Amino acid sequence: MPPRVRRTRRPERSAVNGARALFEAHDLVFQEVDQANDFGKDAYVDLTLDGTVSGYVVALQIKGGRKYIRSKGCAIPCDGDHSEYWFTSSIPVIGIIQKPRDGQLYWQNLTRYLRDVDPSPTSIPVPSTQSLTDDSLRAFIDEMIRYLRSYSGSRWLDLASSDPNRQAGAAFDCFAIGRFDSRGLLLLRALLTRLSGQGFEVGAHLLAHVTLHPDIFWHSDNWVSESVKREVRQVLVWQPWELRVLLGKLAEFAELGVETWGRGTLGQSLYHLFIEDECIDGKLERALRDAVVNCEDEVAIQLLCLAVYREQQDPRGYFSQLTSRFPGLMRDIRVQEMKAALEEFGWIDIF
Repeated sequence: MPPRVRRTRRPERSAVNGARALFEAHDLVFQEVDQANDFGKDAYVDLTLDGTVSGYVVALQIKGGRKYIRSKGCAIPCDGDHSEYWFTSSIPVIGIIQKPRDGQLYWQNLTRYLRDVDPSPTSIPVPSTQSLTDDSLRAFIDEMIRYLRSYSGSRWLDLASSDPNRQAGAAFDCFAIGRFDSRGLLLLRALLTRLSGQGFEVGAHLLAHVTLHPDIFWHSDNWVSESVKREVRQVLVWQPWELRVLLGKLAEFAELGVETWGRGTLGQSLYHLFIEDECIDGKLERALRDAVVNCEDEVAIQLLCLAVYREQQDPRGYFSQLTSRFPGLMRDIRVQEMKAALEEFGWIDIF
């Protein structure tokens, strides 16, 4: 039987599209979160004043459908995980509900409700007095900015969590804020080697937005200000041990059957982070030496491939030089295949 579309998909998409249309009609930047990476936040909104970006960002949890309608207003269900996410978020999470009958939007500051009213509710009310319209949007923006000026979140600390999902959620927050405030992306860079699993994958892909990555489709949802890109690029300087750690994490994905090298892969994002370092070629060779000494076979093979790929003058001769220094590498079938490709074509391609 072919798969069926979920019954809730239409009202959910209607609510997201309704919120997007309202915010973008007033020049607010609406950044939807891929549902594969939904950690209790459906989108981020950069608040603007008269078309000028304010530097303030809020997260959105957007709902649509009859099941959120109550006798007095609306309500957003709230389990323990969502309560914790919204309570500890580094930026406030605003709940938005769209009534299916007339398409009207209503909002509630979920983070403030959990902190100031009830930290463990089964649902959070969304008052009928808090509507989002063309006329009320400016008042909503003003209230959000006032709240943000006095707001202190701790979700960024989840970059240091042992839970990869929490790390990924924090990485998204760093990116949402970091597009205008470089500190978010600088923190992500500083802790990249500490991330794991999905946290590492999301963090590397998001951080690559400051590089010249050719396969990121740039649009209003993911652009980063030029001043932030310049500042973050300055800290994309890598120690050989960092290269080994990051490629070791990449090897873990390969063990799970995930394609790690090629267009649009995690390996491509890492590569463009690496080559921001003007001294990367010498560091690749030093990291290769250390990986061989420490019996990090998978990492060593990746480093060999990167080093040879980067060699522009004589890839075949450089490969021979490296494998002569580290003859044990030739025992791996992939290195033998690399040698055959070099002998036939004179170069290798990883993308």
